[in-house]
Amino acid sequence: MTQGQWARFTGRSPSNYGPSSKVNGHQHDLTHPVEQVTWTQCMEVMSRLGLELPSEAQWESGCRGGQDTPWWTGAERESLRGNVNLADQTAAKAGASWADIKDWPELEDGWVVHAPVGSLAANPFGLHEVHGNVWEWCRDGYADYSADEQHDPVTPWSGAQARVSRGGSFSDAASDARSAYRDDYAPESQYHTLGLRPARASQLPTSLPHKTGK
Repeated sequence: MTQGQWARFTGRSPSNYGPSSKVNGHQHDLTHPVEQVTWTQCMEVMSRLGLELPSEAQWESGCRGGQDTPWWTGAERESLRGNVNLADQTAAKAGASWADIKDWPELEDGWVVHAPVGSLAANPFGLHEVHGNVWEWCRDGYADYSADEQHDPVTPWSGAQARVSRGGSFSDAASDARSAYRDDYAPESQYHTLGLRPARASQLPTSLPHKTGK
């Protein structure tokens, strides 16, 4: 979700790197992703709009774009080049405190902090910036995975239990931006690396029975 969309729906602009900020010569604007929003705020705003935070399973399915590799781009880290915004040489040269680039010292993606939404290539499902840029809240409470096979499970939450976030951010390594990588934050957490990707529930048509040989 962009800063402009959040401001339009809430009348507020909470982002640390908002339109009034300029980093390494780049003037931020309302097309950048909103950040510094809590899980609770996201749930309330999404509910008013008829939207929702995706479940963790939905998020990962969307991120993968039908691929079974560590990143939708492929199995090798190099496949991310030009498709990702992570901790890199751009941030290191700008003196960013988070630019620990031991994981991939050759990467230079051109962004110190987050890039405008839609700046990087879309995955096969048409989703942009699913690896890096900003972490994204999911609906689930954070817990160990169930040993039982489930279809689109949502882990219940209670009180201050941590909630799931996915995707990695501009201050993270490629390994932390894998499709399967998960992190957790307290529901009232607000960080300049943490935003959201809205989802909409829809009723899918009933599939016809599969016929052998068809």
